[in-house]
Amino acid sequence: MDKEQEHEVSAIVEKAVIKALLEGQHRAVDAALRCPEADQDVAHKIASEIRRKNDALIVNLCSAR
Repeated sequence: MDKEQEHEVSAIVEKAVIKALLEGQHRAVDAALRCPEADQDVAHKIASEIRRKNDALIVNLCSAR
């Protein structure tokens, strides 16, 4: 594989990993928000933390190139 092909493959893999991570994040947030109304405050805190941690992970993955 030449350098250009390596770069293309790397970009494709990076996009796939980020897409999968975001899909997992959406599912986790949706699950957290489906809890009973009495627990909604905690659910929103959990959902926010999931988003924050995944955002940090995406930034770290992108900078690891």
